[in-house]
Amino acid sequence: MVTAIYYNNKNTDMNFDVTAIMTKNPSWISCNASIKESIDLLNATNLSHLLVLDDKELIGIISKNDLLEKIFDITNTSSGKMYSTMVLNHTKVKSLIKNIPITINDTSSCHNAMELMIKNKV
Repeated sequence: MVTAIYYNNKNTDMNFDVTAIMTKNPSWISCNASIKESIDLLNATNLSHLLVLDDKELIGIISKNDLLEKIFDITNTSSGKMYSTMVLNHTKVKSLIKNIPITINDTSSCHNAMELMIKNKV
């Protein structure tokens, strides 16, 4: 997973493969996991994003910000702790996915990855 590419216009050749900078074994969560489970995983790993998989297929990415938005939504519409806890334990992670993930082949160059990220405002 490549979430950002830092580019310095001076003396930087961006034609090497993304495998040189990508995370080899990124953390992921099942699309059927609860919001509570995703919060626990993010806290345990100190990450800000998780890949969301349906079986072995990447279907999206969720972030701490996505979770915070959902929690604020729950607290604004909820009248009690029991309801909030129930929603966190029973709402599936897949409901938080906003966009279809943009992917590239691991042999693509960092230059191509950077262009794709700029084009898609990632």
